[in-house]
Parts: sequence; structure tokens; C-alpha cells
Amino acid sequence: MYGLGRLSDARGERIRYSAFPAILAAILLTMTVWSHGSFALSMVLISLATGCIYGAYRVFRTIPSEYFGSRTAPGGLAFINTIGLLGGFASPACIGWIKSVTHSLDYALLLLAGVILLSAFGLLALRSRVQKRETFCLMVAPLGGQ
Repeated sequence: MYGLGRLSDARGERIRYSAFPAILAAILLTMTVWSHGSFALSMVLISLATGCIYGAYRVFRTIPSEYFGSRTAPGGLAFINTIGLLGGFASPACIGWIKSVTHSLDYALLLLAGVILLSAFGLLALRSRVQKRETFCLMVAPLGGQ
């Protein structure tokens, strides 16, 4: 987590340093599904996935204040916290329901990996949109200043 924070600060790439650990966490959770019979391997994969999720989360928390204005940042942070709290409320129920229907946690882990992967791709889509907007602003700014 510390290393990701330092790298994202040094390179100014917060979205990339939040999305790629999330993608890695999704891959590790998916690999956990196919590690049946090996408790040690499953524990290592889940531990690494958890570390990646926490690393992505720590870098992600710095993104809204960077891209929102000073007046809209508190509302954006509140909205993000609300989404996170809803996920924390709904995910145990979904995992329990999937386990009761399938009698296995495999599909629940795949669901979690899919949600994490979806959020990482959403961040990467935001990155390309922000880059296009910054490029457009750089192209228009000299014309407006003359």
C-alpha cells in the first residue's frame, strides 16, 4: 500500500495505480476458485488479493479530491462512501444466497472478482475521459487567451 501511494504521487497517475491492483485482485480471486484442495495456496491467493484491494482502495480515496472542484468534492466523497456502504451491506447477503443455492463459495468469489474487475474498468474509462478533456482544454486554452 505504501509503495503504491508513493508511486502514484511520484508519477501523478492515481487512476492507473488504483485500477491495476484491482485487476490483479480480481485475477487472484479467480485463481482462488481453481485452487481446491490446497489450503495454503488458497490462503496465499486470498491474502494477496486482499492486499491488492487495500492498495487500490488507498490510492482511490485520493482521486475525487483531485478531479472534483472544492465545492463538489464533499458531495462526491459522500456519494462514493454511500456506494461503498451499500456494497458492504449487500455483498454478505449475496454471498450467503449464492452459497445456499450452489452449496459452494466458488460463484460468490467469481461474483466478487467480477465486481472488482468492473470497477477497475470503470476507473480506466474515467482515465481516458479525463485525458480527452485535458487534451481538449489544452487545445482550446491558447485560442481563448488571445
